[in-house]
Amino acid sequence: MTGPRIAAQAQRTIVIRVPLLLFGFFTLFPIYWLARSSFMTEGDLIAVPLRYLPLPFTLINYQEAFRQMNMTRVMLNSLIVAGALAC
Repeated sequence: MTGPRIAAQAQRTIVIRVPLLLFGFFTLFPIYWLARSSFMTEGDLIAVPLRYLPLPFTLINYQEAFRQMNMTRVMLNSLIVAGALAC
């Protein structure tokens, strides 16, 4: 390959990959943030400076969700509906 062809190919690669990387970041970052927040205490969520990793890692939010919303029944209902639709 000659110099101009390599440069054109590199430019095409950059034009394709940069938007894909940005799209991936803006798509996946909210999912990461949601998961991160679910493992943090309420005080850690509003702490300054901002933490990007949940330290200490806690499952208290999940325990509260199961307790307050009767999540066992909700999950059973979902399983019944999914099983009925799969048949």
